Amino acid sequence: MSSFRNRDCSLLCRQFLPILAGLFIGIIISVVLSPSEENGCPKNSFRHFSDIIDQNSQPVDSVRTDSVKNLQDNSEDLSEYEPRINLAGKPHTAKKEPQTFVRPRYYSTELGIKDKSFVAVLSSVNKIATLGVALNKTLADQVNHMAYFVEIAENEKLDVKGLPIVGFKDSQQGLLTLHTLKYLAEKLADTYSFFFLIKDTTYVNGKKLVNVVNHISVTEDVYMGSTANDFTTSPSICMIDGGIIFSSSVLQAVSPLLESCTEEFAFNSDDEKIGMCINKALNITCQNQIQGQTFSTFNLNPYINDVQQLENIWESHLDLQGALTAYHAKDVNYFYMLKKLTSSSALKEIEVTIGELEQSILQLAPETPGGLEGVKWPIGSSPGSKTDTRFSVLRWEYFNATHILFSNEKSVTRLLSGIHLEDIQEVINAAVANVLNENPGLRYSRLINGYRRFDPTRGMDYILDLLFQTPSNGEVLQK
Repeated sequence: MSSFRNRDCSLLCRQFLPILAGLFIGIIISVVLSPSEENGCPKNSFRHFSDIIDQNSQPVDSVRTDSVKNLQDNSEDLSEYEPRINLAGKPHTAKKEPQTFVRPRYYSTELGIKDKSFVAVLSSVNKIATLGVALNKTLADQVNHMAYFVEIAENEKLDVKGLPIVGFKDSQQGLLTLHTLKYLAEKLADTYSFFFLIKDTTYVNGKKLVNVVNHISVTEDVYMGSTANDFTTSPSICMIDGGIIFSSSVLQAVSPLLESCTEEFAFNSDDEKIGMCINKALNITCQNQIQGQTFSTFNLNPYINDVQQLENIWESHLDLQGALTAYHAKDVNYFYMLKKLTSSSALKEIEVTIGELEQSILQLAPETPGGLEGVKWPIGSSPGSKTDTRFSVLRWEYFNATHILFSNEKSVTRLLSGIHLEDIQEVINAAVANVLNENPGLRYSRLINGYRRFDPTRGMDYILDLLFQTPSNGEVLQK
């Protein structure tokens, strides 16, 4: 047993002997080759660095400067490849500062849409409460806008309610026209396409004025009115008495020259100043016809001394009926009488047009599917509506000369008054006139029964039972 153990030990020693020999040899070599140290630092470290300095015989500063020079020499060779930063004029400023876009309040302002006409009335403090009010009542409801321009003294006040007034306080009187045109050009030229300048003694047919300006292009330079033969100047001049139509482009062009023209033509009238100034600015003269539209006026002075003569003059002078303006109206009654005459003339024209349309409908009726029987009265109106169910039946209302029955679900009888009474009386008068026209020998007695029904497609339908008598024998007839 002991022999086997000795054999095992000898085998283990043979295996680990090379390893141990290697470790021993390595330790000896590391000890021999490593420098000796004193106090934790190598002995020859400083001597070795000084030996290096002695060998080169140069200080540390010179070594650094030499290295810098070498770097500079190398940098000169590579200078064209080095990136360069150009800081001249940096940072760049924006050529145009961005502006915030503020949208206008109304789309018409953004799109440049203008109102059609503005009427400027030259008036005075003494006449604006009379002639100014009359002109406003006869014209204001037919134009887009109108205003009155007056000269006011320092301590003077105007007490006229309901009229748009622009007052100018100027020590030098007689410049009302100049101030008015400058005001229109500076304040309102971007809002209106045409301006109509008149005096407070001029009656204006509003319907004709609207028709004229609606048929003239807004791109046209318009200086339109009636000319007079008593002007001594060479260019054609429009009279303010009869009214002058300006386009906004003409006002904007002549506005910078108004003051110089006023000084240059100081001894001329306002009509001549305006006309010569426009001719100087745009080289245009007064025209009474533009794009097929004619401007006509009528002077009331030679024919009328009293308002009672107006009706006779109206019937005998066709140029007065077709005139756009009539000037030298001395009194407020002139305005109201002219308004009455022009309105009645327009009403007659409408009645003639309706009659022509009725005749054309009757002529074309035989060619239609319903024929003449399909034409309902009054001619040209829509046929009555047809009810689909019993809930959509239109109800007839019964009435007599004084009361109406069952006008609504909460009342049995109601006294006729106001527009209802006027409407029924007008229908009765029209029916009586129609019956008497066919039977002149009858005499109207009274209303027996009346029925009315409102039809959304036709308006108000009436059925009347009227009592007539014959004067000869007293016979009673119901129509």
